[in-house]
Amino acid sequence: MTKREGCLSAVCFLLLWCTVFSQSHDSRRIQEQLGLIFGDPAFHRAVWGVKVQSLETGETLYQLNADKYLMPASNMKLVTAVAALEALGLDYKFRTRVMREGSLRRGVLRGNLVVVGSGDPTLGARLSSPDVEQIEEGDPDAVFKDWARRLKELGIRRVAGDVVGVDDVFDDVGLGHGWSWDDLPYGYSAEIGGLQFNENNVLLRISPGDEAGEAAQVEMRPAGSYLQFANQVRTVPSWEEAGLWLRRTGANRVEVGGSISVGDEPVWRSVTVENPTLYFTTMLVEVLRREGIEVTGIARDADQMEEKPQATEVLFTHESPDLRYILRVLLKISQNLYAETLVRMLDPRPFDKSFDGGRREVERLLRRAGIPEDAYRLADGSGLSRYSFLTPDMLVRLLRHAHRSGYAEEFRGFLPVGGVDGTLEGRFKGTAAEGRVKAKTGTLSNVRALAGYVSTADGEALAFVMIVNN
Repeated sequence: MTKREGCLSAVCFLLLWCTVFSQSHDSRRIQEQLGLIFGDPAFHRAVWGVKVQSLETGETLYQLNADKYLMPASNMKLVTAVAALEALGLDYKFRTRVMREGSLRRGVLRGNLVVVGSGDPTLGARLSSPDVEQIEEGDPDAVFKDWARRLKELGIRRVAGDVVGVDDVFDDVGLGHGWSWDDLPYGYSAEIGGLQFNENNVLLRISPGDEAGEAAQVEMRPAGSYLQFANQVRTVPSWEEAGLWLRRTGANRVEVGGSISVGDEPVWRSVTVENPTLYFTTMLVEVLRREGIEVTGIARDADQMEEKPQATEVLFTHESPDLRYILRVLLKISQNLYAETLVRMLDPRPFDKSFDGGRREVERLLRRAGIPEDAYRLADGSGLSRYSFLTPDMLVRLLRHAHRSGYAEEFRGFLPVGGVDGTLEGRFKGTAAEGRVKAKTGTLSNVRALAGYVSTADGEALAFVMIVNN
């Protein structure tokens, strides 16, 4: 058994125990059995942090290193989600304004089309997909096509100027503290910006050639000119080990390499873009032109202009889905960009919102929840950072706080369900835990985590946290 398999076996054992045993359990026997699991020699270089507590009685059923700092990976998103629920509310929506600069006569806008961002992370393929977990099935251009329709309804057939993006709602720090540089080409490490399109990445669809030795086929989605890629992927025989990699070769240039086996189904890889604002306006210009609106100018980022645009009229406002949709995506599939966006939105300033400003608001929430200040170190909102640390006890306290809140039922509904959906769809199938574990996963190099809720055989509700480092 590998260490990773052993880790997952321990997790499964604990959760199956939670669902099988009732309140009349022998706690000493349980602690002895779990002590054997977590003390397995396979884990002699690892550090476990575990806590299981009854939400009804407050009794701690098991704990191990519950007050020790551990890297939580995406368990950090639980902190972000609860903070967003309390500070923004379930009905919160992002609003992006499309404005004009100049006069409008006879179908011609004689000036710039200006888009003022609010940080909305939902614009793109996922919003148009039938399933929030399958971004590949959506149409990334759907929102921009609708914008083209709305512009035509306003009588605009030609923009005799540029399309300018204003991203001043956030500061210009696009990456999280402590993110690994070699993660940056991959979609899960997308830059954060005030204007965000398709989660600030491009999807590459990689298909094998007809025969071994041929070059693989690589298609880009959405199609456009912003990202350039070099295809170094080759097709190999079915018995040969295959694997893919990404490497940046310049600003918005990437090399995709490795191999894919003949006869395999296409593989999707997401690639990040630099300067999300310019990506947003570039793709908007290309969609407008395809939809029959002439744009004589170019795509612009207002930060790169000598004079800021002076838009005078709001043509229309685009609203995002409410926070219910956003938190479902955030927690079910563990979407990092959504988490980083929400932390910044907690900063009360109207412009130049920052992670540090949002973190201060998160810390206020944690104090109100009775969580000691020395129980955490927050370096980002998603858990991608190597500088973020939480204790298992802190997360159990947070889960208890959410359980007692007015949004408790909805919060549970946003979490992945064991054997059913999200990042837990493939776990616990056919076991007593299927459908009864609602928890957030966490995965980072040398980190595995799982935290959430589970009920025992007789219906006792428990909160649990399990994190293992190294």
